[in-house]
Amino acid sequence: MRSIYPEGVDKVVELVGSSTLQASLRCLKLGSTGSMSGMLAESWSSPQFVPMDFIPAMGRLTTYNSGQVTNPAMAFQHYIRQVEAGQI
Repeated sequence: MRSIYPEGVDKVVELVGSSTLQASLRCLKLGSTGSMSGMLAESWSSPQFVPMDFIPAMGRLTTYNSGQVTNPAMAFQHYIRQVEAGQI
């Protein structure tokens, strides 16, 4: 990844889970955002997780869990339209 984007990337979406989280966050440039939204590896935690080592300087790590979404369907559809339009 760094051979293509030596400075890193602005955003990363982690879909596999805690087993690949650190590698995904290493792709970020300083001050960027990583979001963990998947658990394809069925690994729900990482005993080695050290936030200061995993998250790049001035960076952010967010999570998304659709099981916690309680917004009405219209609000979610509005969000999808914004993503499709490149606004998000």
